Amino acid sequence: MSSQQNGHSNPDQGSSDKAAGSALPAPVVTTMPHPTWTPGIKQPMPYTGTYEMFDPTVAPKPDCYAMVVSSFVPRPIALVSSLSTEGHHNVAPFSYFNAVGHNPVNLTIGCNRSPSRQGGKKDTLINIEETGEFVVNIMSDWWVEAANHTCGDYDRGVDEAALSGLTLLPAERVKAPRLAESAVHMECKLRQIVEVPAPDGTPSIAIVIAEVVMFHVHEAVAGRSPQGKLVVNTVPLRPISRLGGTQYATTGTIFDIGRPVMEEAHLGPAQYTASYKAALEKQGKDKDGEQDQQPQKQ
Repeated sequence: MSSQQNGHSNPDQGSSDKAAGSALPAPVVTTMPHPTWTPGIKQPMPYTGTYEMFDPTVAPKPDCYAMVVSSFVPRPIALVSSLSTEGHHNVAPFSYFNAVGHNPVNLTIGCNRSPSRQGGKKDTLINIEETGEFVVNIMSDWWVEAANHTCGDYDRGVDEAALSGLTLLPAERVKAPRLAESAVHMECKLRQIVEVPAPDGTPSIAIVIAEVVMFHVHEAVAGRSPQGKLVVNTVPLRPISRLGGTQYATTGTIFDIGRPVMEEAHLGPAQYTASYKAALEKQGKDKDGEQDQQPQKQ
């Protein structure tokens, strides 16, 4: 989804070849792929051939897993830090994760039963059930190896943060810790857990729905929209997403496509995107009589 569809225009996001602590190229901000497209022009798939069909209602569980993680891409990752009632820290990544609303700010995490525990619950789910609290830490490329190391089938009570060399920070409204390596934290309180059984009736998926009660945005990735709203600047954040198998991905290219402005919709996205951004900038100027602060180029 484009930044305009989230209600604000992405600030002018500069980029550098490398960020501190990362050997990967920074995201590149560029124009939309087909700026001359206008409504009615077809955009066909560039491949020939036929489709293969896959029926998940009859396929074996491992086959369904392979299809899901390779087709639902890219997936954002929640590196969840939680605390047991005994005070043991737990950190684990979940790519069955996303926002589900903003009034109130809610997110969801899908916790599957663990094959290594004979279908038992993962430590993260147990801790959330016991305490009703956790923190989502957004992963970036400068610490992806340490973050990934937390996903092993460790015994309950093992401190994955210490094992992976991660640094704990106190939270403001929950007891679970934040991770200092992450530039964006979301403190969460449980609202509901929805259990979804497997076809044979055995426990399979727990859908955790939680409210974000506090955001922490490091100043290096904090920006301002034209209306002065606090936003996260994607370029310096350098977020990591999940693909199929053992693959991760970075955000390589960023471009704007705005909502169609009805009186200009027939002209195509290049025109109505420019108009949308201009309107947002005018709102920012009208607010205080001057342009809202833009983030510094990285």
